[in-house]
Amino acid sequence: MSRFTFAIGDHTYRLVEEALDWSAANANAKRLGGHLATITSAAENTAIYTAVSKHLVSNGHAGAPVSADGGDASYLWLGLNDIASENNWEWSDGTAFSYSNWGHGKWGSEPDNSGDQDAVGMGLEAWPAPDGGLGVAGQWNDVSQYGRLWSIVEYEPFAKVTGSANNDTLAPTAANNNIDGGAGLDTLGLQGLRAAYTINRSDAGFSLVSDDGIFNLSSVERVKFKDANIALDIEGNAGNIYRLYQAAYNRVPDKEGLGFWMSYMDKGMTIEEVGKFFMSSPEAVRLYGENPSHEELVNRLYDNVLHRAPEPDGKKFWLDALKNGTTAAQALNFFADGHENRGALAEIVAKGIEYIPYGG
Repeated sequence: MSRFTFAIGDHTYRLVEEALDWSAANANAKRLGGHLATITSAAENTAIYTAVSKHLVSNGHAGAPVSADGGDASYLWLGLNDIASENNWEWSDGTAFSYSNWGHGKWGSEPDNSGDQDAVGMGLEAWPAPDGGLGVAGQWNDVSQYGRLWSIVEYEPFAKVTGSANNDTLAPTAANNNIDGGAGLDTLGLQGLRAAYTINRSDAGFSLVSDDGIFNLSSVERVKFKDANIALDIEGNAGNIYRLYQAAYNRVPDKEGLGFWMSYMDKGMTIEEVGKFFMSSPEAVRLYGENPSHEELVNRLYDNVLHRAPEPDGKKFWLDALKNGTTAAQALNFFADGHENRGALAEIVAKGIEYIPYGG
């Protein structure tokens, strides 16, 4: 089952990449705490199709099931159907049927009820494939309810869990929750194992998705699973320490070290102060030398952090900066937070950073 979710307004949607007939997909949606998607506007229709198609393209997903009686095209089950009464279209959640986006083209239009087609899918491609004489991607087609397709589950607004202005430890109150930590350094505590959850990141924040539930997170910096700790403050202390580690030592940070320095930054130590400790460490001395010249330091920073030789203008800039009082630690911090190091690590840290908490 897919763990891809997205939000439109205060509703959450989930792509189910499991081939089910319409009745089984409808039952599965209810089991997950939602219903097959109900679409009531063009804006919602476009948003759903755009989110799903972008996900499928970016993740290389091919092979969505096709409907043999739907022009051999791929579709996603929606909640719309006329199973109870022919041509009396109704949404599975009871919403009144008002908006529609039926397919149409040079060969005609939908719904055509060809072969007793009683359930509706949103096309992921034109149909009949490949030229689309009856509809294009994003439009709807009535197809046999017994076909096995993927589906879109829609959830009504989740119950909310809200933190305070302090450093809170929060817990879910339902299988599906919107969790807002508020101000402070907030931790979500879960009883499940890390492997049971997929961490998704979007413009709206992070979501933790399991086979049984969804937690949409806002202003939650850390997650404590039964067997692991994940930092979500990618633009905060955890992300800054990770990038500094990688820059200073040219290696993946160890989880214990991350937890140690995160604990000090959480208590108020600045990244500049951490940089000084890093550059005076035995590991840094081995990499950069005990008392490197300005040129040696610049060459090694470029090599360790950016994995390339310095360009002439960049080298001159840093030699002048060091000559005029910039410290080695300040230079390190600049390289660590620069766009090249950030870009190199962006995908690695995008869905959280695992660490071992420091107990001191």
